[in-house]
Amino acid sequence: MSDERYLGYHAVAAYFRNVDSTTCTYPDFLVNINSRDIILRVPPPYTEEWYGLDSIWYERYLKEAKC
Repeated sequence: MSDERYLGYHAVAAYFRNVDSTTCTYPDFLVNINSRDIILRVPPPYTEEWYGLDSIWYERYLKEAKC
């Protein structure tokens, strides 16, 4: 059984381990995430539009950033 909460979770967590949490931004996250192909390859449910896909990943980013 995997400890990955959702597809791409490990990439999100790794991003925050490798950046200064006081200066990180969502656009920087999108550019630098090592597994950004995961975001497009297997999108979460109900994300037929780009807005939905962006919203899901922004929520995940904020949850890990603990903003």
